[in-house]
Amino acid sequence: MTKKWRTISSEIVLNTPGVKVRKDKVDLMNGRVVDDFYVFEINEWSTIVPLTEDGKLVLVEQYRHGVGDITLEFPAGLIDPGDGSPLITAQRELTEETGYSSDQWQSLGKYHLGPSKILNSFHLFLAKNCKLTHAQNLDDTEDIRVLTVTLEEFERLFEQGKISDVDSSIGWLICQTKGLFNTDPQ
Repeated sequence: MTKKWRTISSEIVLNTPGVKVRKDKVDLMNGRVVDDFYVFEINEWSTIVPLTEDGKLVLVEQYRHGVGDITLEFPAGLIDPGDGSPLITAQRELTEETGYSSDQWQSLGKYHLGPSKILNSFHLFLAKNCKLTHAQNLDDTEDIRVLTVTLEEFERLFEQGKISDVDSSIGWLICQTKGLFNTDPQ
């Protein structure tokens, strides 16, 4: 039977805005103790799968320093303490990053990114009927180009490995599997 580990001690070894690294001493409950099990605590974020009125997906192209490359992905952003909910974050980030907004939101779930060593989660939302309503309102560190692509174009980009981030991939697969890209009036 699987057993939960017991934390014997815990120490924060790095504490920065948005990321903490914790060193735990853990009892594996099988007679073994690990003195240095590191856990990365990262702030939660929301990711949006934006579908326009004419059935196109809204993507953002931006440089991501962690991978040292320009990526193509769905809009996303960290949950600010004042937002009140992941949905409010999603609504704010969609407008800030792309200028689009929506009045039709659907939660696609909450997911953990690497639960073995990373303590965080991200929230996925589908935003249907997106309309361009604002100019972008980017943070100082953001340089984002907005693109719209057909579902077929997105699928090609995905199959070619040009869409490679986990949350965009999961969002696409969930929507495809559940038939959520249907743009017919309900």
